[in-house]
Amino acid sequence: MRLLSCFIRKLAAPLIFASFCHLPAFAQNMDATSVTVSPYRHNAVKRSLAESLRDRVSVKDFGARGNGQTDDTQAVQAAIYAVCDPPGGSAPWGSGGAIFFPPGVYSISSVKFPCNGVSLIGANNGNTNSGSLDWRGTVFKLTTQDRQTAFAVGMTTADYGGGIHVSHASIDGSMMAPTATVFDFSWLQHSSIEDISARDIPNFYREEGGAANSLTDITIMNLSGTGIEFFGDASQCQGPHLASCNKRADLLRVTRVNMNGTDNHTATCFSYHDFAQSLNVDHAICENARYGIGAYCSAAQGHNGEACPAFARFHDFEAENCTYCVDASDIQDWEFSNGYFLGEGKNSPHVIRFVNQNYAAPASKTDAGTYAEAVRFHGGRIGNSGRSAIYIGISDFIIEGGQVFSSNLSDTTGQTGAPNIEIAGTESITMPTRGLIYGNILCEASGQQPLYNPNIPASSGTNKTDAAPPALVQGSIWLNLGVTNVKVFGNETSRCASGPQDFNKSGNNVIGPF
Repeated sequence: MRLLSCFIRKLAAPLIFASFCHLPAFAQNMDATSVTVSPYRHNAVKRSLAESLRDRVSVKDFGARGNGQTDDTQAVQAAIYAVCDPPGGSAPWGSGGAIFFPPGVYSISSVKFPCNGVSLIGANNGNTNSGSLDWRGTVFKLTTQDRQTAFAVGMTTADYGGGIHVSHASIDGSMMAPTATVFDFSWLQHSSIEDISARDIPNFYREEGGAANSLTDITIMNLSGTGIEFFGDASQCQGPHLASCNKRADLLRVTRVNMNGTDNHTATCFSYHDFAQSLNVDHAICENARYGIGAYCSAAQGHNGEACPAFARFHDFEAENCTYCVDASDIQDWEFSNGYFLGEGKNSPHVIRFVNQNYAAPASKTDAGTYAEAVRFHGGRIGNSGRSAIYIGISDFIIEGGQVFSSNLSDTTGQTGAPNIEIAGTESITMPTRGLIYGNILCEASGQQPLYNPNIPASSGTNKTDAAPPALVQGSIWLNLGVTNVKVFGNETSRCASGPQDFNKSGNNVIGPF
């Protein structure tokens, strides 16, 4: 800052420059119109001072105070306009630039990015778990109003902008309206949010119709609304070739993102719906939410399963103490590798549920793309459910190599009211027609699980005892009436009240050896 002040005084009054500024020898030898920013670097060249200062500006150059009390919205917006404004100040907008936020608390209501290539860079993400909110580093204290967005892009479906990046800051959302959102990256591509710690957030991220964006190293505490919403809209797309319609949201990468909902379980960590494809989630966590993953496809999409959430991949995803860890309707081609899904006990109808509500026709040789089917689970631990822990009401599924446990917790009579895995069409408009269930350990898993049902009095139930509440009464695998062509083999069911059961003897199902 002192160096900059001296340069300014040199330009304004070069005669007194030597008297007031004590600069290094290399700086004193610079003339008034050009500087060598990296004087000790080989082949460094001189540029104008104004050009050098445009490389990265401080938000405080535009009046931001960063004291947590002054409204810095206009200053932040002015800095964004400045890096978007080309030399001469006329349209078209420039190519953007980097804006630095020195350590401080910046009170912001709502700002927009009118051009591509803008980066907001904080000094440090501080400590989001600090009870006093003394986070150090850079903090965005948001006062965003009803149905507004704190950081929104000005892009549309016509220009599909890109290159917006926000990083290295904390976010205090305690003063946001319940319907407000922190980031809206709709119709944006090749943009990112990275190294962010957030607290008391109603809604964090919304993306409609974007492509190839990413969220990395993010922690969200006390989430009350939706953490990450990813969706598109095919209702206005014409003709059979949906791939050419720019209404689709495509390829969102989520890596090392931790979302923690409030104790009343109102949050949805992931909302993935309608005309969206390729959601990749790696090493993410969702706790205390109503929905860990909530997915659906509206009948208004009008293009059958082709316009529904597709190609989701979840690797080592942990959803804990959620009412529904996964509740997905009308999806196609999802896959889970490993992971941990722990329900809310008797309050969870199912820990994981896949059904169809609007699009149900299986794939066929003559009518391609009319389906909404297919899910695969490889490994993982799934349990702690009021009814069946896994409910499958779609065609084409694989469940293999996992541990499924603690179902039927809503039971109060000691009856086998629900199994670990239930394959049925009772909650879906689709009847499951092809599936594999093999190599699973059922009805018990070590650690973090109830070994008895606390809802059954000790003096009642199948396993009566006066010394302790009765053990869980849970079935293993049920293939309900109407289910066909499901193969069940190689599962360990010794802790279950019953082995795999096929209620449809003529459905070509096969229950093999245990």
